[in-house]
Amino acid sequence: MLYTLVILIYEFGIRLASLWNPKAKAFINGRNASFNNLQKGAIWMHCASLGEFEQGRPLLDYIKNKNPEQQILVTFYSPSGYEHAQTKGIADLVRYLPLDYPARMKKWIAALEPKCLILVKYELWPNLLKATQREKIPIHIIAGRFSAKQKQLKWMKQLLQKITHFWVQDEASARHLKSLGIKQSTVVGDSRFDRVHNIAQKKIELPLIKAFKGKKKLLVMGSTWPSDITLLEKNPTYKLIIAPHDLKYVRALQKQFKCLLYSQVNESNLRNVQILIIDNIGLLKNIYRYADVAYIGGAFEHGLHNILEAAVYGCPIIFGPKYQNFPEAKALIKLNGAISVSNNKEFNQALKTLLNNSPKKAIRSYCQGKTGASQEMWQGIFKN
Repeated sequence: MLYTLVILIYEFGIRLASLWNPKAKAFINGRNASFNNLQKGAIWMHCASLGEFEQGRPLLDYIKNKNPEQQILVTFYSPSGYEHAQTKGIADLVRYLPLDYPARMKKWIAALEPKCLILVKYELWPNLLKATQREKIPIHIIAGRFSAKQKQLKWMKQLLQKITHFWVQDEASARHLKSLGIKQSTVVGDSRFDRVHNIAQKKIELPLIKAFKGKKKLLVMGSTWPSDITLLEKNPTYKLIIAPHDLKYVRALQKQFKCLLYSQVNESNLRNVQILIIDNIGLLKNIYRYADVAYIGGAFEHGLHNILEAAVYGCPIIFGPKYQNFPEAKALIKLNGAISVSNNKEFNQALKTLLNNSPKKAIRSYCQGKTGASQEMWQGIFKN
């Protein structure tokens, strides 16, 4: 009862915020259409947001490659993931997950009758689990990471023990699950390595980015927040590309730097500018292939964004101080392929170091050696 009351209060808050907040409005409006045109018998994957979708995407690719006729439903909690997945073409249906009320989840499962439910990372909603388990639908957690810091795991222990299988990223997660009486787990690694490897293998050319770089060194600042931008000099000697985490920061960057927007670039104007601002979504992961060094944002804020999109090309990386929950960041630091910085002075020194001594081969080998999680999960879920 208390949990349902919390959901009710949360929904009221979101509905109130939707009067002025576009994301809250999308959250509410999207859920109004969740039940429209549902198809029974789909393989259902649920993701919190865009990052989890990128982790689950390689497994969906395996499913479609092996059985193109199989219907796939992808649900999201947040608007960012929902809007991005609409353009991907891998899912037959994309919907917002209804809020986790008991009756609503019961109705949702009855409308879907999915073949199985795949939850990415740790999207664990109690009433969703209850409704799915009641109908004896297999549930798999993929790319899971679990620790004692996740206090909710204890009071959800009985529900978690009934989950079909946990496909986890590391041994620590498997040990923690075992301490909760959950033995049905397999350590497969992080499927994000498969995703970035697949992207890199496509070798997508960006002629305007290549021409912008020319023969100079290129620093790509990806997924940046305003706190990341404070590290930069106003007039860098190297070529600089900035891709903000949110496009709402583009205007501020235009005021701060003498620059061009990517949407304005043509062959005649790009050679005479030092700084390029990426004002669209989806291009960054292919831009990194041209970078000599990448700075990945977020580690001065709530946490580091995806560094693997750059690392897969052998690109050395700089990021801020909040990286402790990201094992790939720690691993690349040990390989001398990444440096954490806390201020402008440390940033400039790190940039100089990595521009002059770039362990590209070691970084590529690290990423290559971590692939294979998605194939193992596909075999375990659908071949056994």
